Amino acid sequence: MAYFESPEFSQLNRESLHHFIAVDDITLSSLPDSESYDPSGCTFILASASAAIVWHRDADGDIVASDYVGYGYGRCAIGWPGPYSAWVNLSVGNMDLFELIERTGDETDEYGLKQPKKVYWSNYTHNAEDEVEL
Repeated sequence: MAYFESPEFSQLNRESLHHFIAVDDITLSSLPDSESYDPSGCTFILASASAAIVWHRDADGDIVASDYVGYGYGRCAIGWPGPYSAWVNLSVGNMDLFELIERTGDETDEYGLKQPKKVYWSNYTHNAEDEVEL
């Protein structure tokens, strides 16, 4: 999040990314160093702003606006769906983030599905009354 809020990022981009793929030390350490490479053991980070939305409702309970307040993220195997396929599925709305990432979090929704971890923009303070949905 710090990079996305940095002057360096804002000079290069007019707006924040809606979905992105990230490579970290875990990804790099699992890359092949021999012929016995197993793609299911290699993962990358997949993130989506649509996994951290606050819905604003009027007095009647109707949704009148929404704000993207951060990102939901999780690890995804390189073998399936793969970085490109995962990004395409998110971009065209074919699949949602929780369908693509490994189920490792503790937070579940009302249907018992594991939810992605979330990070928020530094200027957003999460309030208990905010309705943050995936």
